[in-house]
Amino acid sequence: MAEGRGGLGDGRLDGIFDAGGRRADDLDQPIDMVGHGSAPVVSCTLHVGGAGQSSSAEAPRQCGRLYLPCPLVSSLIREQSEADRASGRTGFRRHLRSGRACPRQGLSGHGAGAEPDPSTAVLVPFDGAAAERFYIGDLQELDGAPWSCCPRDFLRRGLAALEAEAGLQLKGAFEQELVHLGIEDRPGDAYSLSSFRRQGGFGESVVGALRAAGVMPDSFLPEYAPRQFEVTVKPTFGMRIADEAVITREILRAVAERQGHRVTMAPVMTPDGVGSGTHIHFSLWDKESGDPASSDAAAPFGIAPRIAPFVAGVLHHLPALTAVTAPSVASYYRLQPNRWAPVWAFLARQDRGAALRVAPVFAGAEAKAERQFNIEFRVGDASACPYMALGAIVHAGLDGIRRNMVLPAEVPNFWEMSEKARADAGIRTLPRSLGEALDLLEATAVARDWFGAEFLAAYLEFKRSELKAVEDLEPSDIYFGLSRHVPVVLGETALLFIDVQNYTMPGGGEYAGMDPAEIERKYGFFFREMESRGIPNMQRLQAACREADIEVMYTVIESLTQDGRDMGLDYKISGLFCPKGSRDAQVLDALKPLPDEIIIPKTSSSVFISTNIDYVLRNLGVRYLIIAGALTDQCVNSAVRDACDLGYLVTLPVDACVTQSAERHETSLANNRGYCRQVTTEALIAEITALGHRRPSAR
Repeated sequence: MAEGRGGLGDGRLDGIFDAGGRRADDLDQPIDMVGHGSAPVVSCTLHVGGAGQSSSAEAPRQCGRLYLPCPLVSSLIREQSEADRASGRTGFRRHLRSGRACPRQGLSGHGAGAEPDPSTAVLVPFDGAAAERFYIGDLQELDGAPWSCCPRDFLRRGLAALEAEAGLQLKGAFEQELVHLGIEDRPGDAYSLSSFRRQGGFGESVVGALRAAGVMPDSFLPEYAPRQFEVTVKPTFGMRIADEAVITREILRAVAERQGHRVTMAPVMTPDGVGSGTHIHFSLWDKESGDPASSDAAAPFGIAPRIAPFVAGVLHHLPALTAVTAPSVASYYRLQPNRWAPVWAFLARQDRGAALRVAPVFAGAEAKAERQFNIEFRVGDASACPYMALGAIVHAGLDGIRRNMVLPAEVPNFWEMSEKARADAGIRTLPRSLGEALDLLEATAVARDWFGAEFLAAYLEFKRSELKAVEDLEPSDIYFGLSRHVPVVLGETALLFIDVQNYTMPGGGEYAGMDPAEIERKYGFFFREMESRGIPNMQRLQAACREADIEVMYTVIESLTQDGRDMGLDYKISGLFCPKGSRDAQVLDALKPLPDEIIIPKTSSSVFISTNIDYVLRNLGVRYLIIAGALTDQCVNSAVRDACDLGYLVTLPVDACVTQSAERHETSLANNRGYCRQVTTEALIAEITALGHRRPSAR
């Protein structure tokens, strides 16, 4: 994307439509909302970030439009932008009535409306793809009053009280970490130039798109974990801090999607890996003078006495705040010792292990130290709603100002202290689970004033329902929720062998008429690898899967006709041809299928392109696919990538697939790590064996 390309446009909503595509303004009656299938749609995205927002939930899209979730948004979209009204275009006030009673959510039972905020309008054009267009909205009652459970109003109320009671304005920015799922996983590349190279044009496009969206990017950098990056933006004031956090997240997803990839900001990806956090930097400025008010080099921690009570309030309430800033079960898998994340509620200067960190002032910028000075809140991740996370910090800080809380003494040797010494110094551990954090929030009496009784009750109820939903899952199931590194599941797994047939082995038709010396030179490595490693490991996998009653399937190069006229063009050009029913098209005797095992003939490199295998797999209930066979960097590679793109979780046993050189094999594995889980045959068999039997075999 060319830097700065495109602007915000006039921020105009294109209209409200029913599920049949009829414009609301053209209808003589309100639109009925009878569940997601017939909910109205708005042709731009509308962010409503409710208390019940799940970190993994994504709204269904159709033709660039976003379905509004009717249990949450069941009433009203108001006028279009100021630009519409100024130009004489008619805004729409179309009431939407619920076609059935909404399920009880612990929220207002009479409905709420989504009011787009024109100041948040985003319109980012992409070369050769649809533009990214959305607004951020407030949740309101039908009379226009703020809804009691509106996250934006939660933050807005805190900011207004901070200005009214203390004469202070909040300035800040979100520092957000992400994992790019579309590039090679190469451990050992922490913070490296190599890591930056491998992301290609993603970072450049993100920076350009942020500028086009009205957000000033600060940096895009490789981080510590494999495929992990960090994006920061220029600090701003008030509501816009959280607005830009939401816009940044959506731009990251939008750019990745248009480049054919995905990103995740999940707190953790693997049990032993480093997670991704969301850190919030903030400082306080005098409302009247507009001057920074946070810094005093002579004061403890360098924090000015005027704002010290604010920071003390945040520190005092920090264990309870984690229920809002780290609000998922997986969040607490990250908040563990030695995971580059805080586990103690303490304040320190320039200590990345602290929950609250006095950020450093850059060398050479001492003259502007007061303007650079900020506090970094490090106990957060992207499962949190930015408005709620920042709002919780503001409300906690206000409580510190109201009660004139005092900062603790500086502890210069925190990491050398015993746990008893830390406890004696009043330093508390952070919660070790979401349940513990929610209990602390519920026990914080002043939190009822921050949220309001209805909002707090709804939030606690929703989050505890999440805990209930995953209580029977193993931690590994939750770790892997946003990862391809998942174990196979009995009843939902198939083993697929690729091109293990007579055609590709000695004496096969692929080598007809070739000189033996040429065959040895070109294919000797392949034959030896197949005999010594590939076939034995495939046999072991085949036996283990049959024992566990995992579906075993095969695909072979085989035309549907005797003369091969149906073969794919590339196969015709390459001279690959196995007549229907020929010996060349048969699976190797060493891997001979059982009578009821499925064999699918294919006429192109990818079995997913030239066959109905996707239909067959879905009929079998398969979600997890083990792929083995030949060649690693050709037909196996095609199957892995296509299966991944079609939504299968692919496992590739690295020593049960073979190609024509060790270099080609390793290069293909490296390039495919972004599409599959890679394991050894031995490890996979142990995993399958531990699962036991799904049911007595019917075959």
